[in-house]
Formats: sequence, structure tokens, C-alpha cells
Amino acid sequence: MSKKQLKGDWGWSKKIIILTLLIIALTCAEAYARFQMQANCSYQTGHGMSQPSLFTVEFTTGRELNQETHSSAYRHFSNYVIIWFPPRFIQSQRRFAIVEIRGQVIMTDGTFRPNNLPQTFKKISGQDEIGIFWEIRW
Repeated sequence: MSKKQLKGDWGWSKKIIILTLLIIALTCAEAYARFQMQANCSYQTGHGMSQPSLFTVEFTTGRELNQETHSSAYRHFSNYVIIWFPPRFIQSQRRFAIVEIRGQVIMTDGTFRPNNLPQTFKKISGQDEIGIFWEIRW
């Protein structure tokens, strides 16, 4: 075999290896559905709903929460919102609330996407792990 033939064969091999690595990287990137955004959140108080405040919220799935916490505390096929509390809001060492989203969220490929979430719904609600009712709007 000439050097040119070897070089030509290696060129295709490189392309196949690069394409395979790219497919693996894209598949791994889609394995986690999480994304963050800013949203107005209010919660149930003894006198009704609180005034909405701007929070960073993170959408995720029960499967992901269970993997990260090494537990089975969350419903595998449910969707959740993690509401991150700003420093001024932190009470009794709680840094976030994990809210199970009420109702079904339709995701065509099992992942949340920032570009299609607002078209799906503008408000979601649910209870957090200690029973507080939340509404999240954007």
C-alpha cells in the first residue's frame, strides 16, 4: 500500500471516530434535562399567596434527582422545579425548595428545553417536600 492510500484510509477513519465521539457527546448532553431560568414565584402562607418574587428556578426530572441524591425519594417519572432561595430569603437553613409539578408536562424527547417551555405553559404549580404550595410564572 502506498503512503497516499494509507493517508486516505486514515482520513476516513478519523472522520468516523470524530463522528462517533460527536454522537456520544450529544447523547450525553441530552441525558440530563435540567436547565435554569428566572421566574416569579409565590408560596402559600397562612393568609393566602405571598407576593411574587424573582427566583432562579431549575427544571429537572425525578430520575435525575434520585441519581444525584442517591435515593428513591422522588417519583421517577415526575417533573420537578428546584427553587433556589436568594440570601435575603433563606430561612432556617433551607437553601431551596423542590416542587413536584402538578399535571403532565409534555416533552417530546423527555427533556426540558428552554426554547419550548414558555410555549407549553406560562404558570406551573405544585407542593414542595415539606408541603408548601408554590406557583411559578414567567
